[in-house]
Amino acid sequence: MLKQHTSKFSGVTWRSVLVGTIAVIILSISSPYVNYALRGSYVTANYLPLGVVFLFFVLVGGVNVLLKYIRAEWAFTSSELVTIFVMLIVSAAIPTNALTGLLVSTLAAPFYYATPENRWAEFLDPYIPKWMAPRDPEAIRQFWEGLSPGASIPWNAWLLPLAMWLSFAAVLIFVCLCVVVILRKQWVEKERLTFPLAQVPFEMMREEPGPKPKWPALMKNSLFWIGFAIPAFILSWNCLSEFYPFFGKIATTGSAQILPAGHSLSIRLYFPIIGYAYLINLDVSLS
Repeated sequence: MLKQHTSKFSGVTWRSVLVGTIAVIILSISSPYVNYALRGSYVTANYLPLGVVFLFFVLVGGVNVLLKYIRAEWAFTSSELVTIFVMLIVSAAIPTNALTGLLVSTLAAPFYYATPENRWAEFLDPYIPKWMAPRDPEAIRQFWEGLSPGASIPWNAWLLPLAMWLSFAAVLIFVCLCVVVILRKQWVEKERLTFPLAQVPFEMMREEPGPKPKWPALMKNSLFWIGFAIPAFILSWNCLSEFYPFFGKIATTGSAQILPAGHSLSIRLYFPIIGYAYLINLDVSLS
């Protein structure tokens, strides 16, 4: 069972906010680096981002366990861990493909891809306010083609449009949170929705019964480690095959012939969906 706390605001402490801020910074820096520099997996995409789960796993199964061994009072409470997770999951909606990656490229595209054939300069340019997108042709060219050796990022061209759009994004996120607060009573108390994605952090935090447990119950669950090892091995093997082709690739996709005339059904073994389906009701998972 998760520990119960009497303080109403016990989760929002200075150290939970500090650690959450550091984790958000790590997530925000690693996401574009992994996506655009390493061309790896999406760190902040999907409904339960890989980067959020990984950082929270390290915090719960590594840092917090170490603090319990050093001094039990130093360990993060379940409420503090929830605060950190909420900060991570909300911030994951901003970097790279979640928001900023698509936003920045969209701002620069109408000017870079304008040609005499599509006549974008005639049809779009007069209706785009100066504060909405960068107008420096060199800054736009550098965005798509890369900086010249030794050149610095032309922040002056991007500062105003990014400030305006990110301000709008902040208001939008705040409104979404307000809508969630309004609907919370209906969803939680009346309809009793299960929120399967929210079960992931709670399962990671759940402690074994007994006096002062040091390890989360999940870390001692052999079935969890078996379920973790199978997709981890397949995905790791396939990642190695991208760099070293002699490894070969373990197939996780295929197709099934279900109709004549060459029509087939695409099949993909998607491990996160298998895990999420375990956490929701059977009638919902089959719908």
